[in-house]
This record gives sequence, structure tokens and C-alpha cells, in this order.
Amino acid sequence: MLNTMLYISILFLCFILICFLSIILIYKEIKSKEFKKQQAEYKKHDVYIQNHILENPTQYYSLKISEGKESCMNENESRIFYYINCALDEFFPDKKSRDNYICFPQVSLHALFRINKGNDASSYNIARKNLIAKNIDFIICNKYYRDGYYYYKPIILIEIDGPSHYFPIYGEKALNEQLESDRFKNRLAQSFQIPMIRYSICRKRQDGKPIAKVTIEDRLGIKQMLTKYLAPEYL
Repeated sequence: MLNTMLYISILFLCFILICFLSIILIYKEIKSKEFKKQQAEYKKHDVYIQNHILENPTQYYSLKISEGKESCMNENESRIFYYINCALDEFFPDKKSRDNYICFPQVSLHALFRINKGNDASSYNIARKNLIAKNIDFIICNKYYRDGYYYYKPIILIEIDGPSHYFPIYGEKALNEQLESDRFKNRLAQSFQIPMIRYSICRKRQDGKPIAKVTIEDRLGIKQMLTKYLAPEYL
């Protein structure tokens, strides 16, 4: 009698366990289906948005405007770009020599660096993430001709640092992300032995608050910054 009761108890416990496991499996299956359905809806929505963007690009984007004019650079960037080219003109008054030095604005890191193969997927994704949406403000390249083609070798990287590189203008998180981005770019330049110049345009307003402002004095500052790399006596 005792053995029979024990046997029945074990069977009952096994039944309870099977029921419990079945419920868990059913629950997981339901959640899995819900997740897949949700993902499908997200994908469908993304496709809809993407198609809508393609059909109505002006609803989502606009050309950058600088002082009422269409421009791919803001006022400060435009002035710095002009001052860099002025410095190049002064360093190389001979047109033939001047043509060998070209400044490119807002160059993506993807245009400069490629991700090496051979790393695991996780490392690759992190390395790729480091390059996404990061630009170098200005790159001076040495143009040269070889085998029927013109090539452009980057010889100087220039970053323009405004207040957001020093102060939490957009919050502490944004400042930390900016500083991390700056460190990454500096390390890249150092590792590949390309001079990285950081030029600060952080000024103070009358009320003491920081502001990004480029003035005529920066023309000389830009030239002095480039002298050790581009002045004929150093080349």
C-alpha cells in the first residue's frame, strides 16, 4: 500500500512538472510569435517610412542655410576653410606648387580608414561603430600623379573645436561622447602618423558664456598653426 501511494505521488509530481514545463514552452512560443509579429510590423513601418522619404525628401531634409545662402558649411566652417586656403596660397605662391595641396572639408572617417578583416563579428561591429557618423573637419592632401591617375595623400587633419568640446553645452552625456570621439580621432591620427591639428574657436561672450566664433584674427592663427607642416623650409 505504501509503495503504491509513493508511486502515485511520483506520477503526480511528474505530471505537475510536465504541465509546468509545457506551460513555459507554450508561453515562450506565444512570446516568440508576438516578438516576430512585432518585428514584422516594425519592418513594415520602416519600409513605409523609407518609401515615404524617397517620395517626399523635402519633408525630411533641407539644405543647410548660412546667412540666407545655401551652403554645406556653416559660417565658422566657411571662414576657416577660406583661411586655410589663404594660408596655402601664401605658402605656395607658385601656381604649379599650389595645385599640389588641396583642402577637403568634412571628410568621413570611412573615406580615410577601412576596417581590417579577420576580427570576430563583435570586434568588427564595434570598430565599425567607431567610424560611423564621424568626420574630420578639414583634411589637407598632397596631390600627386602616378600611372595615369591623380592621387590625394592626406598629410594634415584639422579639427575645429568649439564650446561643445569643452563645456556641457548639450548636457554631460553629449560632452562625454564628444570627448570620447576626440580621443578616438586623435589616436587614429597618431597611430597612422598623420598630424592632427586642433584649433579652438571657443570664445567668451560679454556675459562670460562660451560661444563659437571665428574672427579675422584667426586667419593669422590658422597660418601659424600650419607653418610647421607646410612652410617651404619645413617640407
